Amino acid sequence: HRQRISVEHPNWLETVQALLAQGELVTLACSVDQRLLLGAAIHSLITNPVESGYLRAYARLQGVRQTKDSFEADLELMEAAQ
Repeated sequence: HRQRISVEHPNWLETVQALLAQGELVTLACSVDQRLLLGAAIHSLITNPVESGYLRAYARLQGVRQTKDSFEADLELMEAAQ
């Protein structure tokens, strides 16, 4: 099960970090006209570690896709899933 979070939501970062730390798979989403927000969100998550118990780990980008009216990016925290 993958949690879909909009990067247009004001608390997206805290929500995504908490989900990743719990071992959840996350899909970041945004409307086509807000794709720069998605790029900044991906950059933030893959360059800043997420606290997962006693570990600090980096999110891994699994893939990016475009639908008719949105962009989506799938992320996971490998260390949290183990």
